[in-house]
Amino acid sequence: MQVCKYLHPRDILHLSWASKDFHAFFSRKSSASIWKQSLERVRGLPPRPDKLIEPAWVTFMFTTWCTASILSGTVLHRLAY
Repeated sequence: MQVCKYLHPRDILHLSWASKDFHAFFSRKSSASIWKQSLERVRGLPPRPDKLIEPAWVTFMFTTWCTASILSGTVLHRLAY
């Protein structure tokens, strides 16, 4: 699954939604490096807030889902990525 670090973060997020097994894999702490390396490849992306894990940051930045509950107390401005 190391090839995943070359995917766009949005694609990794969609893979994590594809099945329970994929979700479990991408939710592990050991998969954090995949998310981080994928995020590093996105030009102009603001840094991830310390309060958010990578999948939550990707959800906020690359989907239109309401993320207010995971961002309570955090001031962020959505940009189109």
